[in-house]
Amino acid sequence: MVRETSSGKLKLRAFCTSDAGFFERFLASPVLTRYLPLGRSYQAAEIRTHVQERILHWKHGFGTCLIFTTDCPDAPVGYVGAEFVDATPFIDLRYGILETHAGSGIATGAVFLFLREFFTDYPDQTIYGICSADNAPSHRVLQKIGMVPEDAIRPYGPCDMHHLRLGKADFLVAEQ
Repeated sequence: MVRETSSGKLKLRAFCTSDAGFFERFLASPVLTRYLPLGRSYQAAEIRTHVQERILHWKHGFGTCLIFTTDCPDAPVGYVGAEFVDATPFIDLRYGILETHAGSGIATGAVFLFLREFFTDYPDQTIYGICSADNAPSHRVLQKIGMVPEDAIRPYGPCDMHHLRLGKADFLVAEQ
């Protein structure tokens, strides 16, 4: 997968060690982390582990990218990526956007841009999405990109969340 791509006002770049400061700020925020798996801000040791895991995941050929805009070319406004769920064969979609850019369409645009690249290189893969029932903005993003409810497979095990999936065919329909 390409480690850098852009379209219109968005640019995605693979996350690297020098970007650790972005995740340190993002993951320390109780507002930005309320819908992440821990449901709270991360402690310093958890952030270090998270950053290291994001970097190491690229050995699989895909991982997490930072989102930049033409208005903020040097400062990331969010992240988007796909990663294996722990030690499973399931790949999930991950994204987050700074509050200052929420509701602007950047998350949706970045997810479309990322998945366009992902499905070019991995056309037979299925991507899973999970979001809290009270996270309506995230659920809308997942629906806009073509994700459909998934009842049989639970990549994170039983939990009170919306589980969705996306294959290339559904993605191409949503992209039209």
